[in-house]
Amino acid sequence: MKRLFHRYNGNYVNKLVNLVTYIFKRPIFTDIAAKYGVLYMDASQIAAIIRFHRKKGGLTQIELGNLAGIGKTVVFDIEKGKLTVRLSSLLKVMHVLNIKMEFQSQLMLLFKEKLNEKS
Repeated sequence: MKRLFHRYNGNYVNKLVNLVTYIFKRPIFTDIAAKYGVLYMDASQIAAIIRFHRKKGGLTQIELGNLAGIGKTVVFDIEKGKLTVRLSSLLKVMHVLNIKMEFQSQLMLLFKEKLNEKS
């Protein structure tokens, strides 16, 4: 694994991303996720959520871009599910549309405890 990422090769990285995506979209994983009310998110689902909220808010892509402080092309890329969009741009759009993201894992309780210890 170390050698795979030692020297960046987009082809290997893309193959790895495709493999992980393939594994977690298998019926056994999606069935388990559905049973426990967990939604596996991929770029197209995030894109659909952003587009839905923008349209329900009565905003054009240009207006949303202006409110978020990004260009309309970035909004277009987000809504098309482009994977190369900067996280900061996505977070700006989500903030304008009042969309919150929540992380869930078995370690989150431990993480929150550690966070509280520091403060």
